[in-house]
Amino acid sequence: MEIKEITLDMANNMDWIVRQIAPNAIRTYDRFHVQQIVSDAVQTIRVHYRWVAIDQENEAIAKAKELGIKFSAKIFSNGDTKKQLLARSRYFLFKSQDKWTDTQKTRAKILFAQYPIIATAYKFYIQFKNCYIHNNNKNNNFTNWIKTAYASGIKEIISAASTIERHLTGIENYFINRETNAAIEGFHAKLKLFRQRVRGIKDKDFFFFRIFQYFA
Repeated sequence: MEIKEITLDMANNMDWIVRQIAPNAIRTYDRFHVQQIVSDAVQTIRVHYRWVAIDQENEAIAKAKELGIKFSAKIFSNGDTKKQLLARSRYFLFKSQDKWTDTQKTRAKILFAQYPIIATAYKFYIQFKNCYIHNNNKNNNFTNWIKTAYASGIKEIISAASTIERHLTGIENYFINRETNAAIEGFHAKLKLFRQRVRGIKDKDFFFFRIFQYFA
């Protein structure tokens, strides 16, 4: 409880600082971080079923050992066991179908047949990404997606929809200038690398002086 209160205080302080420094700024949530909310929901479902598959396999192995027989896992047409299928499906669930390799297409067909709920969750992820692409009427796009997500009955998708609904104004502000924080994150990565190379900071003023000389 104490940690949550400290985190909340820090967030409130940062919000106050930003409003003081940039009173006319428009709060905009980064597109790719918002999309990650929905993709994380899909991955959470996949990981859940992977652990179920692991438990089932462990139980089957123990039972086979008890009966004195050799355990043989079910193998799908692409050579994957159920556990491997769920583990190897991670990466293509981040991508659109037109970017899948032939191997991923085959794996996806098997995965979606075995786990329809993952197929449904993946469709919600793609539909949400399309809200950013096909944004002629962005308000209705996001609002309709949220309504459909609430009706899905999938706990993880509903949680993602609830988060998106609470921050909808900041999410829609992306369309004002279509800006992301990719540039500032790239600069932050350069700063981290620079700090590693100088092996820490002893003199802050000199450190900021060097940063200005390198990056200004």
